[in-house]
Amino acid sequence: MKFPERVAIVLLSIGVILKTSQIQGGDIIMVSALAILCLLYFPLGFYSLKIANLGHQFIIPSILYGFVLATMIVGLFFKLMILPGGDAWQVINAPVWVLVFAFLMYKYLKATDAKSYYKSILTKYIFLIILNLILYIFPTENLIELFNGKGTSASEQMKNYYHKQKAADGYY
Repeated sequence: MKFPERVAIVLLSIGVILKTSQIQGGDIIMVSALAILCLLYFPLGFYSLKIANLGHQFIIPSILYGFVLATMIVGLFFKLMILPGGDAWQVINAPVWVLVFAFLMYKYLKATDAKSYYKSILTKYIFLIILNLILYIFPTENLIELFNGKGTSASEQMKNYYHKQKAADGYY
């Protein structure tokens, strides 16, 4: 599963670069990469069992870990595409992510035969938690300016729409 993940991460990087350069196609590449990662993690979470020859007791945890990883990807999707609810998605799911991370650390430290299994999942979690944290701290207005150009009419329209949407949702 390393190869598809790496391809999706490279596609995500290319999409972000294209989007920040205001070149058409960046959105499509970003959405495709995030969809690939969601599909890899959620329904195919059990595929990570191929990393090590582990027993059947790891099937359910792998699917649950994949589900939580997919929720992290959806939070990234909402925030990067500047959709309403991106910040809320990250705030609501953050306690679950932290609890799962703490549980994974505990299992990794206690494991003797499954260290490689927990290490591979922990690296994904740490990467996605850091990325979600960076995007949560980074204001949406700055993302709009980064993706649409500072001071352009498109960025001003996006900011107005974003603020009207937040006002309609009751954030103001």
